[in-house]
Amino acid sequence: MLSRPELPVTFERKFTMWMYSVSLSRLCLRSLINEVPDATSSLEVMFQGLWAVQVRHTYSRLVLRHASEPEVAQIIQHLDFVPGRDTRCIVLGDSLLDGWAVCRAVFTAENDRDWGQRPELMAISGGIGVGPREIQEGNVD
Repeated sequence: MLSRPELPVTFERKFTMWMYSVSLSRLCLRSLINEVPDATSSLEVMFQGLWAVQVRHTYSRLVLRHASEPEVAQIIQHLDFVPGRDTRCIVLGDSLLDGWAVCRAVFTAENDRDWGQRPELMAISGGIGVGPREIQEGNVD
C-alpha cells in the first residue's frame, strides 16, 4: 500500500539502494522480507522529483527526517541551485554523513514482494516513463 510517511520516521531494518534514475528523478530503497529476520513484509521507500542525492548503498537502520536549517545550508553548498518551496531536504540518518536527498516527495510501500519483482512504488508510478499525476505532484496520502 502506497503512503506518504509522516517525518521523522525510523525503520529498524536493513535497506539497500535498489534503483536510481537521473532521467526519471527517482531513488528507490528496499528492505526485502527474506533479508530481515522475523520480517512479515518488505518495505520500499521512493524519493520522487529528485534534484540531488548523496546516499549509501546500504543502511542497517534507516531514519528519514527533514533537514534542520544548518543542514539545509550545508546541502545547498553542494548544489548549483537553491531548492524551491515545493522541494524538501530529507536526511537519511542521524547526520548528513548518512545521506540526504533533495526531492519533491517521499513515498513508502509495505508489501510481500521479493528481489525478483519490481518495486511496488515503481509499478504504481508508471515504472519507466511518466507516472500518475498524484505521484508526480506528491499528492498521495
